[in-house]
Amino acid sequence: MYFQNKMNLKNVNFQLENYLFTKQYKWSSKIVEVHNYSYTQKAYDVINKRNVNVKCIFNQYQKSINEIRYLKKLYFNPYCIKMHNFFFLPKNIVLIVTENYDNTLRSFLKTNGCLSEQLTYKILKQIVKAIYFLSKYNILQKKFTDANIILCTTTYKIKLKNFEIASQQKTNFVHQRKIFPTLFGPPEWFLKKKFVAESLNTWILGLLFYKMLYNKHPFKTPHQIMYFPCICLKKKISLPCLSLLKWCLVKKPQDRITLKEMTFHPWLTKKWI
Repeated sequence: MYFQNKMNLKNVNFQLENYLFTKQYKWSSKIVEVHNYSYTQKAYDVINKRNVNVKCIFNQYQKSINEIRYLKKLYFNPYCIKMHNFFFLPKNIVLIVTENYDNTLRSFLKTNGCLSEQLTYKILKQIVKAIYFLSKYNILQKKFTDANIILCTTTYKIKLKNFEIASQQKTNFVHQRKIFPTLFGPPEWFLKKKFVAESLNTWILGLLFYKMLYNKHPFKTPHQIMYFPCICLKKKISLPCLSLLKWCLVKKPQDRITLKEMTFHPWLTKKWI
């Protein structure tokens, strides 16, 4: 890992300040994320008078270019983070993006537990729209999990992040490489070692749907993913909600709901009071 201690982070901050932060951007002390090839820290844009996130990607030129390309294309998508600027430095690339919300969906669920059907509806509807928007542009969000969905805890608006490993793929393209954590894999991957993007996305949406309602993953092993039915726990939910949940987690990909069908499903088009 590049950043084993605080001294490394301070060295990186000092190097970036020489290029970026003497005039327009002022560092905040809050570090949002640290990964093995990047880290993200909050800052203040003194010219535009707004809080932003500064994402610095180290020694990963292709990933950096990839993320810049997709964030430019998705700038007007209300469900993806916005990139305001980027800088090429000698050893890294820096992206200035929309201020990150305080929580990922994963951390929000860990703190709050099971969500009500109404709140689940509010969050899931946005995620479905976001993924449907990506599919129209043939963009596959790899490692699409609750850790890559950020959530505002006051308005419950969501944003997708981390597009450095996204790819341009048609929805019916057959993939034969794993691009997801093991427990997010669909049954067809474990059975045949292949999948298509749309059936993967609707399967993962089903997993997120279940986790929001029950605060747990419906399957614990690949064997359960392949052969065990989705068992809904004792919680009062409406029949349209149950119908959509089970349709997302159908084992056969050809029988699974499509993204377009999800957007028109009665539960997701319901007007909540």
